[in-house]
Amino acid sequence: MPPRRPSIAARAKHFVRSLRYSRSRSRTLLVALGVFLLVTFYLSGGTRELAPASVGDTQLLRGRKDFVDFEAALRKLPQHNPDLPPPAGRNGRYIFFRNQIWGLGWNNILEEILLNTHLAHEANRTYVMMPFHALAHPAIGSASDAPHIPLNAFMDAPTSGGAWPPGDKAPRSVDEAFYAQVCPKKDRVELDTEAASVSPKNSDAKTLMDFWSKKLREMPDRCVEISKGEQIFNYYLTGSARVLTVFEDFFASPALKAFKWSKLVTGAVHRNQEVIAPSNRRSSRPYILPAKGQLEGLLAMHIRRGDYLEHCTHNADWSSTYASWALLPQLPDQFKVPEGAGGGNASAEAIEAYRRVCWPSNKEIVARARAMREMHRRLDRIYIMTNGDPEYLAKLKADLKADHWEKVSTSRDMKLNWQETWVAQAIDMEIGQRAQVFVGNGFSTLSANVVIMRLAAGRALDTIRFW
Repeated sequence: MPPRRPSIAARAKHFVRSLRYSRSRSRTLLVALGVFLLVTFYLSGGTRELAPASVGDTQLLRGRKDFVDFEAALRKLPQHNPDLPPPAGRNGRYIFFRNQIWGLGWNNILEEILLNTHLAHEANRTYVMMPFHALAHPAIGSASDAPHIPLNAFMDAPTSGGAWPPGDKAPRSVDEAFYAQVCPKKDRVELDTEAASVSPKNSDAKTLMDFWSKKLREMPDRCVEISKGEQIFNYYLTGSARVLTVFEDFFASPALKAFKWSKLVTGAVHRNQEVIAPSNRRSSRPYILPAKGQLEGLLAMHIRRGDYLEHCTHNADWSSTYASWALLPQLPDQFKVPEGAGGGNASAEAIEAYRRVCWPSNKEIVARARAMREMHRRLDRIYIMTNGDPEYLAKLKADLKADHWEKVSTSRDMKLNWQETWVAQAIDMEIGQRAQVFVGNGFSTLSANVVIMRLAAGRALDTIRFW
């Protein structure tokens, strides 16, 4: 099957966002590219990955309105010590993916940085992390209000500077400020992916992983930056079956095995335990949400709304497949591109086939939930991971409750503070990852990342479903 073809808008945004993470770009160039982006996006009617619906500042719980505490915690990590012996410290070996994609949604970026972390581990180099700039889906206000969120606000994992598993002697990730301290410009070597013998434009993920890990291991240079050309694991690759060739290696990687969500994320889930707790309890004792493990009886369903219907039609027009790990052949509910899709102008029948699995109606959602309950008898409540508006969700909840579900809750029922609101996608993903059964949207990178995390946690294949 051909990979998902990006819209004109997406290609324009990709061009702008592929610019390396640098303050040295001229203001004139940025303004010109910004105008080009806005005009192209408007004319093409493009869509973007949507986060859970934005909230007003008055709806937030009390709490700090910055990430200074996480930034300070990051700086205090023990690997930020120049006196450490190689491969860390001032004489260590580093890899900085300066051309990392930016400006896209959290889950597009999460896919790339997890693969980059695995690559750094295979090359025995220190991964240099960058904060996430939440431009694509500002949780509060507009894009101009979007903070640079340190990765440790999202995760406690090797990617964000967390420890590798016991016995793994790979160097821990560092932030860009420490990298600049131990790798002055005169010591840096810049690489261009377009100049390599293996191109990220048409190679599969394992070929790219093997080539670059070998190259980076064998290079004598301490400080290496991939600063030019396409990202090694760009979103054209992760939007196609080419990514699947690295699955076995990545699935066994400590970059994935040691992944955990941050205390900010898990704390928000725990504080909102009444949203996902059983309604009918056999004990009079207060319900205590398990700190980890499966949430028995819970069905999590990812339902995209907003302007996603246009995206579904776009998928049909270009015969799109599911995204990344949702394409794994061992999963149930495989999607077959229907006849009449593609060519930029799909037939009405093909568009309807895409709509059913991309934008299910309330009737179809109720039927799918009922089918899951028939297969997994202990299911009694639903959590909807969504960006839908309140009016739509009120009707959906009523329709589901009419089908005898004890409790139906949504992303909008979560009570969050300012920091938690900016990581709300991760909060939803923690619930989706731990639910007894998950029904995802195969075209969404959020669902695809929940898939790989459920597999890493040992969830059964028949508990990972699509529409």
